[in-house]
Amino acid sequence: MPYSLLPAGKNKYCVISKHGKTINYHNKNPLTKIKALNFQPIKVNVVIMKGVNDDEILDFMRFAIKEGLILRFIEFMKITPLWEDRFFIPIEEVRAICHKEFNLRKMDHRSPGPAEYYQFDEGVVGFIKTSHANCS
Repeated sequence: MPYSLLPAGKNKYCVISKHGKTINYHNKNPLTKIKALNFQPIKVNVVIMKGVNDDEILDFMRFAIKEGLILRFIEFMKITPLWEDRFFIPIEEVRAICHKEFNLRKMDHRSPGPAEYYQFDEGVVGFIKTSHANCS
């Protein structure tokens, strides 16, 4: 069941969605409902866009830790209609930001999906490089 973490501010949401509709950023009802169904593990994907939500990378990590989620960061994909070079941040940069704060250790386990997983004291985080995931 897909679940999206949205950026904290309306202006960021407008850039990502290309429209001005607002949403309740703190509405945890979908997450609460998923948890009530006892789905385990719950994996949450976040696409990082430079200059839009890259300042929230560590906030996303802390949210995932607090909620007991497996967070997976996805490199911004060139195939999206929102593509602009200025929004691209390499997944290696995202991983480096996370590593500075959380001391990531690469896991030997490889899932059938495109994510590379790293363990840290509080949990697990995945990184998906879109050029390796056939998304470029």
